[in-house]
Amino acid sequence: MSTTQRSESMNKFFKDYVRSSTMISDFMYQYEKAIDACYFKKKEKNVKTKSTQEILKTPLKIEEKAANVYTKKSFMIFQNELFDSLWYQAKKFFKEGETKTYGVTAYGKETLLYHVILEGDEGHATCTCHM
Repeated sequence: MSTTQRSESMNKFFKDYVRSSTMISDFMYQYEKAIDACYFKKKEKNVKTKSTQEILKTPLKIEEKAANVYTKKSFMIFQNELFDSLWYQAKKFFKEGETKTYGVTAYGKETLLYHVILEGDEGHATCTCHM
């Protein structure tokens, strides 16, 4: 994070609590109010995440597990990526040592869209889509 970004982030955080005319003696009181409000928002999000059940789009176990582990916001991002991935299928082209190459096509089509290369046991992947 750059110095400018850090400064802007702090300005946004304090804007509802502190003004340029705030006395230093009042600053500490306002600072505590800002920290308390931030803590409360985080607690509120955690309670909301734990007390609501996400609507699953697939019967896949990985989606169910993610719904129990991720926050609501992170789960929505994951769920959209997972759902979009169902439009594609991967077929193994060849294996050379620990490196495997797959061809990715749109489901039901034969035209190759991407090549994915998985390297080694740690599963490092590179794709022609660059994502």
